[in-house]
Amino acid sequence: ELILFIRKSSIGKVIITAPIPLIIFAMPYLKYNNVRIIYTLHEPFMPERASLYYRLSNLFNSIFLRYVDEIIFYSKNALQYFKKTNPNNIKKTHLIPLYKYRVVINEVPKNYTKSLISFIGNIAENKNLNAFLDIAEEHPEEDFLIAGSGKLDSFRVRIQSLTNLKVVNKFLSEKEYFDFID
Repeated sequence: ELILFIRKSSIGKVIITAPIPLIIFAMPYLKYNNVRIIYTLHEPFMPERASLYYRLSNLFNSIFLRYVDEIIFYSKNALQYFKKTNPNNIKKTHLIPLYKYRVVINEVPKNYTKSLISFIGNIAENKNLNAFLDIAEEHPEEDFLIAGSGKLDSFRVRIQSLTNLKVVNKFLSEKEYFDFID
């Protein structure tokens, strides 16, 4: 469908925001038709990430990045790591920090004393929630928060045993997401 849409329209750029394996088959067509490809790279290659998810993600990126013209990073750390591990990269890179286009709390209100160690966002197998729960168990004097959507069934017993853990298991609106971060 993408190829048909591009063929019928005069598309000059395509922004791809997720590693979609089937899109690799459209890449030669896009390049042949001089369509600029912009990719948001969320997870640059890191050798210590050895799970199947990351191995497949690394394989996808090793093939896909050959076709990409520009790369967008949402994190300064991810961009710096990419540049460090890809010193010969000639692709144009951009940094668009997630916090740039919202109001940031510059000063914590004087009566605010609560701090949380937080896991915020999509709850998935590749996020290693067990490590987060291990830390919560090791530090019962600290308060912990899990906020985001995902399946927690396999963690239910551990979560219920932690009195220092608050869980908000639902899809977070952008405002809710940033409120938790702030």
